[in-house]
Amino acid sequence: MARAGPRPHTAAMVAKKRAIVYLDLDLHKALRTESAKMDLTVSELVNIAVRTGLADAADDVATFGKRAQEPSVSFRRAAGGKTRGNRKRSQKKRRRA
Repeated sequence: MARAGPRPHTAAMVAKKRAIVYLDLDLHKALRTESAKMDLTVSELVNIAVRTGLADAADDVATFGKRAQEPSVSFRRAAGGKTRGNRKRSQKKRRRA
């Protein structure tokens, strides 16, 4: 008897790749707890976290690329000449007087 097509669980496995990842015990415990709260498997939760992290990193790289052409401004100029170092020096001058 021929099957109509792949079974649902085997069809989903085609798009996945197994990886061995060693997690700290406290991190694994937190993942298990969070996955139970969210009704997800630990694997699904890790996939979501990795996708989110990679997307955030890509956004950061894109933003950095866009801002690379902006002129740089020194911290002193941006702070209007008021930096902690200047304040300490002026306090020392006042004490001497």
